[in-house]
Amino acid sequence: MKEIDVMNREDIIAKTVDYILSHEDGSRMLVINAIRESCPECSEELCYELVYAVEQAVKDKGAVLDYSEYGYVDDDIAYHMPFTLKRFNSKNAFITNFQSPVEYADLVERCDEGRGTSLDILLSDSNDDYTVWTVSKDAQPGDTVVFMCAKTSKDHMGHVCSVARKEGNERYLEYAEEKRALYKQYAGSIVAVGRVCSDAFQDRDPSINQYWRSPWYAKIDRVQLLADRVTIDDFRDFIKVSRTGAITKLTDEQWLELKGMILERNKDLTI
Repeated sequence: MKEIDVMNREDIIAKTVDYILSHEDGSRMLVINAIRESCPECSEELCYELVYAVEQAVKDKGAVLDYSEYGYVDDDIAYHMPFTLKRFNSKNAFITNFQSPVEYADLVERCDEGRGTSLDILLSDSNDDYTVWTVSKDAQPGDTVVFMCAKTSKDHMGHVCSVARKEGNERYLEYAEEKRALYKQYAGSIVAVGRVCSDAFQDRDPSINQYWRSPWYAKIDRVQLLADRVTIDDFRDFIKVSRTGAITKLTDEQWLELKGMILERNKDLTI
């Protein structure tokens, strides 16, 4: 395998990114050919590695190679997988207020299937390249997403625990108590921030994520957890969180003030 030093690697990535950003669409073959143009001696293995580095570097430049029309391939790279270049032009922000399981049956299903709750998913997916979450129909790449755990979630989990006790199933009760303790920590607070990195799309499978009222979803990347969370009591004077839906759109002024509040307590965040 051809080895390249760090400086040459960064130069290859930078040249490839500049080339890709001059195209509105293409395929992974376009990316691979651009890499080989800069590094003819690159092995196939190294070329594959650089493809992923280029895709990440494109994000750092404020855009994304969107393969959603084709679908993602988990193992081998599909050479001819087409992409559309999506630029993060939007500066909008919104709160997505997620809930705990509301009904006992929902909790039982999650326990049996090992799916976890919305909060489990968010905490876990913060370590991944992106997560898929409910958004408004008009969400755009570049929108800032403020993930908030609903204040009522701890009350809902209290109800679910009560039902679990009456049912007498120790396994489900233990699971319910565990999730109740988790939601008590986060209820009524901003848990994380992220960035929309795809167009909004509708879930084609109605059996998935039924607990979300909105049928619209988007990929969210750069999910960053708040080490020092901001609670609804901190911003209720200037933001009224929607009680009829999961999404609360923020004005520029609201987001500027809320952003300042978040960064004051979490100086390592990049938003």
